[in-house]
Amino acid sequence: MLARRRSDLAVAALLTVWAALPLLLLAWAWRHGDVLTGSDGALPGGDQLYYLSLARESGAHVLFGDRFDLGPVDRVGFNPVYLASGLAARVGLDPRAALWLWKPVAALVLAGGFAAYVRGFRLGRAGTAAALALALAYFSPLLPVLDWAGVLDPFQRFLALLVSGELMPAWQLWGYTHAALALGAMAGAAVFAERALSAADRAARRRAVAATAGLGALVALLHPWQGATLALMLAGAAAWEAGDPSPAAAPARERLRSVLAVLVPLAAIAAVLVYLLVLSQTDPHWEADGRQSEAPPFGVGYLLLGFGPLAALAALGVPRHPDGPRERLLLLWPVAAFAVYLAVSNSRFHAFQGMSLPLAILAVRGWRRVRLPRMAGVLAVAAVTLPGLAYEIDTLRRSVALDRNPYYLRPAEARALAHLQDRRVTGGVLAPASIGMAVPARTGRSTWVGHFAWTPDYAARHDQAEALFSGRMPAGAAVALVRATGARFLLSDCGDRPDLTPALRPLRPAVRRFGCATVYELPAPAR
Repeated sequence: MLARRRSDLAVAALLTVWAALPLLLLAWAWRHGDVLTGSDGALPGGDQLYYLSLARESGAHVLFGDRFDLGPVDRVGFNPVYLASGLAARVGLDPRAALWLWKPVAALVLAGGFAAYVRGFRLGRAGTAAALALALAYFSPLLPVLDWAGVLDPFQRFLALLVSGELMPAWQLWGYTHAALALGAMAGAAVFAERALSAADRAARRRAVAATAGLGALVALLHPWQGATLALMLAGAAAWEAGDPSPAAAPARERLRSVLAVLVPLAAIAAVLVYLLVLSQTDPHWEADGRQSEAPPFGVGYLLLGFGPLAALAALGVPRHPDGPRERLLLLWPVAAFAVYLAVSNSRFHAFQGMSLPLAILAVRGWRRVRLPRMAGVLAVAAVTLPGLAYEIDTLRRSVALDRNPYYLRPAEARALAHLQDRRVTGGVLAPASIGMAVPARTGRSTWVGHFAWTPDYAARHDQAEALFSGRMPAGAAVALVRATGARFLLSDCGDRPDLTPALRPLRPAVRRFGCATVYELPAPAR
């Protein structure tokens, strides 16, 4: 037992180092005077600035609303991770650190949950190590080879990266710690679900049912795609158990108890999923997020590129006669995840997260059936993990070089945002999307355009804001746009912007300059 704990802690320590790597890379690329925004994801988009805004909202109000619009803020969302971060920030911790401190926690949960699940299949020391490495860090080596060879155009690379990246749980530690927590909790829920379905002792079954329900609800709240996958796994395992025709099946009464034991976790998961579904259908901002995050199914080529190397071996490891809840849940996991991928349209690729765990176990079994030398197995594991780790580092390097993600603020921009935070008058902000992403997190104010998914009509607003702040919009249209948004402040960033004072003269703005950044404050509207 002690050796297992040490092993889990060692894996968690390695994952923590990996999780901290983006911060080290961003510090290495730091220019004197720049300010880290808190964004540490490898892809552009500013998701981490959105999470910082959720933390700020949750710390102040428990529930959070959409700050990427200037309409009323309906606080209807809840997330325990961002609530804890927001409360920590309120008592004096730097808000960015309040999110970054989840990295070691998520690494420990991810390592512990995955290790507990893998050990249940008794693969031996070498098999367990190989399965755990594949489950945590699998990344198709085909993508780095094709991209570094110049075969893929940027759009093809992005689509291929979505498939391969989502299959790599360790990547979630780069800016998506809530997803890593959900994956670790999901693996733990699967362990307890097997116990709930197979335990002979009533007290043990009750404990397993409670643990499955609690972890399942947490998974659904943190990442609903995995919550839906877990619900389908439980329902499928219960149906399989109830209709088991084999002579070795448990008595009918015992199987009925197992089926009934699954109902409690299913109800807990369903309650959270229904809550989120109601929000997506009734709240305009949640509905806009669902609409703007819609993604069509990937082409077969992208799926083969991402899944191919691991799925080929996993197919060889599928048992001919899967007996017992553990084996059935193992087989149901990838089937349920793919069903969620096909059924939903909102960021459907998130359903791939966690699939590497069951596929890794099946792949280790498949490798053993091939009966190749152990050293060949070591090289195979290295081939489908190490190039992917290097590729993710290169992806972050490219994103920082492109300067499309707000990893840094110029000193003038940071001072302008601090001014907006300190002003004791109410009102939202109109700014270019590039800095608008940071407005809610840094100031607590709403912004007219910011995050691509949570800003209503994002594409149109992005273009209008760019036309305004670049000086390409006629003065009359500029005044009309500012009035239509209802913004109290305009924030011009350091992106070589012209002076907007002449165009905004009919609005009588008070102008405050902070070097290359400018804040235009409009008079309070007449009562």
